[in-house]
Amino acid sequence: MSLKFLIALTLLSHPAFSQTEEPLPEMPGIEEAHSIEESTPVTEPVFVPVPAPVPTPEKPTNKQQDTGLIGATGQLIADSRNAVSDRVILLANKVDGLFGDTRALDEYYASSLKVTTGSLYNGKNGTYDNSFSTSLILSLPNLKQRERDFNDFWNRRPDQPPDVLLDEDLITPEEFKEQNPWNFATETGIRWKWPIAYYAKLRGSRNYLTGKVVHHLTDELGWDSESYWNSKVSLASDYAYSKYFLLRFINEANWYMSQPSVFSTTQGPSWIYSFYDKSLLSFDLRFNMRSIKLQMYTDSYTTGFTYRTGFKKVKWIFLEVSPLLAWRYEDDFRPSTTVNVTLDFMIGREKSSVPKSSNPLDLF
Repeated sequence: MSLKFLIALTLLSHPAFSQTEEPLPEMPGIEEAHSIEESTPVTEPVFVPVPAPVPTPEKPTNKQQDTGLIGATGQLIADSRNAVSDRVILLANKVDGLFGDTRALDEYYASSLKVTTGSLYNGKNGTYDNSFSTSLILSLPNLKQRERDFNDFWNRRPDQPPDVLLDEDLITPEEFKEQNPWNFATETGIRWKWPIAYYAKLRGSRNYLTGKVVHHLTDELGWDSESYWNSKVSLASDYAYSKYFLLRFINEANWYMSQPSVFSTTQGPSWIYSFYDKSLLSFDLRFNMRSIKLQMYTDSYTTGFTYRTGFKKVKWIFLEVSPLLAWRYEDDFRPSTTVNVTLDFMIGREKSSVPKSSNPLDLF
């Protein structure tokens, strides 16, 4: 037997490594306790239900309803989006109203008369070019109603009858923003020069809202005594930095169906700042292209300012001053300057659905 085997046998014989359990000594009084438990009947405990406290319901706020976290978050995002959208819509309407643009006149007036007189100074040769023109704009509510009827019929469910539509004069600004129908108008005008030039146009316009940007689409078809048939499509996209500062990007295409036909495009941004009640300042950058007989080329690059203001005592007169720096193809892209000064007289009959205002061009 080896020494390792003897050491292992000695360790296994030690009491600490024994598998036999010795009984634990009972504590005094255990037997008496067992006898008492066997002789005493066991009584089942009676549980009395205690009503749970009813939590006081919290009054839902405007931005959080009882729809869970997802619903509250969605409502908050929607409220923020509406606030931003309202700001850009109001500012865009004010800017177009001050500019006297066709969109503002089409949407705000049932009929309007615009008289424009101006003088253009050409710094290249030091000459002045005076102009005087008048234009009459009439809205087409019947055509607008036909478009709304068609949309309601086309978008309804097969089992849903057409809704009874309200008269267009009863539509609220909120409904107008939601439904956003097309606006249709005709415009006829005369340019008072020799020989006298005249024109007539049919125009459709509509506004689109995508998040924080509002878009103004205009499609126009007309006839001019100088350029004959012509077509114009423009898309202006507005983004509001604040209640007074607007970024507008212009995309415009014109097709003059004369002989030869001329196709031109204009793109570029404008930063417009509105101050006081009836004044604004705009900084404009433009890139112009032209195509004659299917040959496309760069026509000009322009940059300039536009200052336009109204008068407090006479609310239908507006003054505009526009200095311009241009690089034109016809001048071999040498810089040339012009200054245009115009005076606009605008009179119109308001649509009954538009809220009355002390300023006829304060849209909504």
